[in-house]
Amino acid sequence: MTIRLSITVKLIGYLLAASVVPLLIFGVTSYQLSRDAIVRLASEYNARLLDNQRDYLRLQTEQVESLAASITGIEDIGDALVSVDADDGYAALATQAKMGYILSGYSGLKGLESIDLFTPAGRHFHVGSTLDVSTVRLELRSRLYAASLASPQAIVWHGVEDNVNAASPHSKVLVATRVIRRIPQGGMAPEPVGVVVLNYSTEHLHEHFKRLDIGEGGYLMVADGRGRLLVHPDKSLIGQSLVPGFEALLKGEQGRVALRLGSQDVLLNYLRMDPMGWQVISVLPQASLMAPMLRIGGVGLAVLLACFAVITLVAMRYSRRVVAPIRAISEGFQNIQQDRLEQVRPLPPSRTQDEIKEMVGWFNAFLDNLHGRRRSEEELRQAKESAEEANRAKGEFLANMSHEIRTPMNAIIGMTQLALDAGSPEEKRDFIVKASRSAQSLLGIINDILDFSKIDAGRLEIETVPVSLNELISGLADVFASAAQDKGIELLFDVDASLPAALAGDPLRLRQILQNLISNALKFTPAGEVVVRVEKVAELASGVACRFSVRDTGIGIAAEQLPRLFQSFFQTDSSVTRKYGGTGLGLAISKRLVELMGGRIGVDSQPGQGSCFWFELTLARLLEESARVGREGLASWGALRVLVVDDNASARHILSAMFASFGFVAHAVADGRQALEELARGMDGQPYHLMLIDYHMPGLDGIETSRRLLQRKESVPLPTVIMASMDERPIVVQQAQEAGIQAYVNKPVTASTLLDAVQRALGHPSTQFRAAPLRREGASQAVLRHLQGARILLVEDNRLNQEVALHFLRRAGLKVDVAAHGAEAIERLEQGAYEAVLMDCQMPVMDGYEATRRIRSKAQFAQLPIIAMTANALEGDRERSLKSGMNDHLSKPIDVNHLYQTLGRWIAPGSWSEATPLDALADNPLQAESPPHDRAPSTEALGTPLPLHVNMDSALINLDGDAVLYRTVVELFLGDAPDSWAQFLVAWNDGDRERATRAAHTLKSLAANIGAEVLRDHAKALEAALRESGAPPPIEERFPLLEQELLLVVSTLKGFLARAAP
Repeated sequence: MTIRLSITVKLIGYLLAASVVPLLIFGVTSYQLSRDAIVRLASEYNARLLDNQRDYLRLQTEQVESLAASITGIEDIGDALVSVDADDGYAALATQAKMGYILSGYSGLKGLESIDLFTPAGRHFHVGSTLDVSTVRLELRSRLYAASLASPQAIVWHGVEDNVNAASPHSKVLVATRVIRRIPQGGMAPEPVGVVVLNYSTEHLHEHFKRLDIGEGGYLMVADGRGRLLVHPDKSLIGQSLVPGFEALLKGEQGRVALRLGSQDVLLNYLRMDPMGWQVISVLPQASLMAPMLRIGGVGLAVLLACFAVITLVAMRYSRRVVAPIRAISEGFQNIQQDRLEQVRPLPPSRTQDEIKEMVGWFNAFLDNLHGRRRSEEELRQAKESAEEANRAKGEFLANMSHEIRTPMNAIIGMTQLALDAGSPEEKRDFIVKASRSAQSLLGIINDILDFSKIDAGRLEIETVPVSLNELISGLADVFASAAQDKGIELLFDVDASLPAALAGDPLRLRQILQNLISNALKFTPAGEVVVRVEKVAELASGVACRFSVRDTGIGIAAEQLPRLFQSFFQTDSSVTRKYGGTGLGLAISKRLVELMGGRIGVDSQPGQGSCFWFELTLARLLEESARVGREGLASWGALRVLVVDDNASARHILSAMFASFGFVAHAVADGRQALEELARGMDGQPYHLMLIDYHMPGLDGIETSRRLLQRKESVPLPTVIMASMDERPIVVQQAQEAGIQAYVNKPVTASTLLDAVQRALGHPSTQFRAAPLRREGASQAVLRHLQGARILLVEDNRLNQEVALHFLRRAGLKVDVAAHGAEAIERLEQGAYEAVLMDCQMPVMDGYEATRRIRSKAQFAQLPIIAMTANALEGDRERSLKSGMNDHLSKPIDVNHLYQTLGRWIAPGSWSEATPLDALADNPLQAESPPHDRAPSTEALGTPLPLHVNMDSALINLDGDAVLYRTVVELFLGDAPDSWAQFLVAWNDGDRERATRAAHTLKSLAANIGAEVLRDHAKALEAALRESGAPPPIEERFPLLEQELLLVVSTLKGFLARAAP
C-alpha cells in the first residue's frame, strides 16, 4: 500500500535529512572521541599521581630503613644485647634504662609508632606510644624474628601486621625488621644478638592519602606484597587481603583496567613498588569521568532538538505561504467536481512574487468564469421552471405555514409539559421562578467573569443594591439541592430571624462567595451534612454586621495547611487534586471578594471532623424595605403547635427555629415512633395543629408514620407537610395522598418554601406568605410610554446586530433608521432630526469614535445624546467612549432592559409621548401586562437543545427569551460569520492589520449574539493580539483553532435548523 505524504511532511523530511542527520552523526562521533580522550587523560593523570605517591612511599621507607641501620650500628646497643641475658637484677635495670635512653633519640620520625628490640632469649626493650608492653604477641615476634634471619635482605618489610605490643592502641601497623649481629669473643663470624622491630603507623599513611583529590567518588589504596591493604579509605579494611580475582588483574609493573567494582563501573590504575612488591592503586568511577560528557551530550541534544523545532517551524511557515494556497486550490477543484460551487470562494492574493501568486490569480480567474457560466445556467433553469411556479407556490405556502405553526407549538408543548409535572398553580409558578432565578444567576456570572482580571489591578467595582437574604438562600438551595442529594448529604440553611429583611450590598458577589464555599463543602464531604448559616453579629451605625458560615462534616484540613488555604491554586495535597479535582482558585477569589467588600474570611477545621468556613460583612440597612416576607396572615393563626419529625439533629434545631420565628410553638422528635407517641400524648392536653415530617428516616419513614396516624380512629386528621428531595417528588406525592398528607416541600428547606408548604397544608392563600422575589431589573411602563414614537438613529455595520437592535427598539414603539458606518450616520443626521444615536464603535469607513468627534464639532448636535455600543466590555472602553464625546455606554450583547432604561435617561419627553417624570421609573415594574422582554427565557420554545459549542440559554437571556428572534439571528450568523472570517484572512494576507482587527471584532460580536462562547473567546483573543503594540505575537498559531471552532459552530447550527424545520 502506497503511503500518501503531504508536501509539508516531505519538506520537513528533506530538511531533517539535510541538516539534523549530519548534526546527529557529528554529535555522536564527537561524543565518542571526547569520551575516549577523557578516559585517556584521566588515566595519564592517575599514572602520574601514582608515580608521585610511590616516590612518597619510597621516601618514607628509606627513612625507616635509615633509622633501622642507625640503631643496629650502635655499639652500646649491641653490647647491651650480648650481656643483658647474663646480668643480675640491678644490672638488668640499668641496661633497660640505658637502652630506653638510646632508643628515645630515634623515635622522632613522623609516623613511627614504636621501636622494639628483642634478644634471642626474649628480653624486650621498647620506646613508643604505649607504655604498657607487658603483653607481647609471642607468635608474631617469633615469626618476625625467623623471617628476618631467613631473609638475605638487611632490612625486611613484612607489610601490614598486628602490633607486636598487644596493648597498643594502634592495632594494625606497617612492620620493618632488621637483625642486629655481633662477633662474639673468640669468634670469626658475626652472630645475631637481637632484632629491631619498627612499627610504622598506617593511620599516618591514611591521613596523607585522604588529602589527595583524585576526583569525585575516586580513591587510592596500597597493598603490600602479600596482597594485604596498607591504605584504604575504609579503615576497617586495612589488613584485609585483596580478593584473588582482583589481585590477578594487577599484572606487570603498571597498568590500567576497566572493571565493575561492586555496583559501579570503575577505571583502575596500578603501579608496582619494588623491591617490597607493593601495589599503589587508584580507583575512579567512570560515572564521574562521564559527567562532563553527559552535560555536553545534553547540550548537544538540546541543540539538536532546537534545530529540529526551528526546521519544523520554518517548514510549517513555508507551508502556510506556499502549500496552503495549493491545498486551497485542490479543495476548490474538489468542490467544483462535486458540484459545490457555492462553497468555493476566491483565494486572497499571495504576497510572494512567484509561481504561487500566478497560480492563485489563474484560479480566481477560472472561478470567475465558472461563476459566470453558472449564472447563465441558473437563468436558463429559472426560465425552464417558471411554468411550474404555480404548483410549487402551493407547496411552499404549506411548508411556510407549517413552520410558522410548529415554532410556537413547540414552545407551548414544552411549557405545558413542565406545568403538567406540577400539582398546583403555586408549584407551577415556583418552578418558573426557580428556572428564571437560576438563569439570572448564570447570566450574572457569565457577564462578570472578566471582573476577576480587575481584582489584582484594584479596579473591580462592588455594587450596593437591595439584597434579599431569603431570596439569596432560596437560590442557593435550588442550585445545590441536586448535588447534595446525589451524594446523600443533608444540606441545611439557617437564616437568623432577627436579621432585617431590607439590606443593601452586592448580591452577585455574595452569591458567588457562598457558591464557592458550598461547592467545596459538598465536594469534600463524603457523608453527613452541610449547614449554611447567616447570623446577625451586631447592629452598627453603618449597617448590620452579618456572619455567613458553611459548616460540613467532611474530611477536614490539617492545621499546618490552613495558613496557605486561601492562596491561589492551592489544595491540601496532590492526592486531593487527583481525587476531587479543582483548580484551587475558588477560596482565593472568595477571600479577595470579601476583602473588597470590607469584610474578613476564615476557617476552623480538624482532620476527620469537618470544616467551617466563615466570613463577616457589614450590610447597609435600607430606609424602606424593598424585599420582605409577607407574614401578615400569621398573626391570625396565633401560636400554633407544630411537631417536627426528622432524624437529623441539626435539621430539627434549624426547622424548630424557623417555626419559632413565625410565632409557632415547635416540638421536635427524632423518628416516626416518637412522633406517634408524642401525638398521642398531645391529644390528652395540648393537641398539635401541624406536623412537619421527613420522608427518609430509620424505622418508620414519613409516609408510614402518616399512614399509621391516619389509621387511628380516635385521632383527628392532622395537617401534615412532608419533606423530600426533588427527585423523589413523584413517588412521594403519590404515596402522600394515600397517607393523608396535605403538602410537600422540597429539600433543602428555606423559610419561604416552608411558609408556602404550611399555607397549603392549612388551606390559606399562598400569596399571603410567599417571599416577594427580587425581580430582574426591568423597564417600567412609564419608560416604555416615554419612548414610544421617539426617532432613533442606529449606527451598526453588522447585519445580525442590526436585526437584534431593530427588533427590541421597534417592539418598544421607537422609529429607527439604520446607518452602516460613521460617515453615513453624519449624512443622515444632516438630513433629519433624531432624539438619540446608538453608535457602534468598530466599523469600516469611519468608526464610532471619529464619527462622534465630527458630530460634536457641529453646533446643532452639541446636545444630541450619543450612546456607545461595543463588545469590548472593559472600563477603558467606557472611558474612551466618553472622551470622544459620547454620553453613555452599552456592552454587547445588549441587555434589553438596560437598553430601554439608558434611552429613558437620555431622551427628553417630547411631542411623541406623554411626559413622565423620571423619578417614577423604578416604582412601577411591569406585571402581567409586561411586553415579552419581561418573561423568563426558555430553550423549550426552540424544540431542540444544542451541543456545548453553542450556549443557547445564554443567547436567549440576551435576546430576552425570544425564540423566533433567535432563529433569525442564527440564520444571519450562518450567512455572515464565514464571510467575516474570509475577510479577516484576506486582510491578514494583504498585511492590513486594521481591517483584520475589525473583522475579528465583527466575528466576536456575531459569536456572542448566538451564544458561541468558545468561538467568541477565540475571536476576542485574536482581536486583543492584533491590538497589541510593538512586535506582533504569534497570531497565525490561533487560526487553526478558531477556524475549527467556526466550522463546528456552523455545522451545529445548520443541524439545529434542519431538525427544527417542519
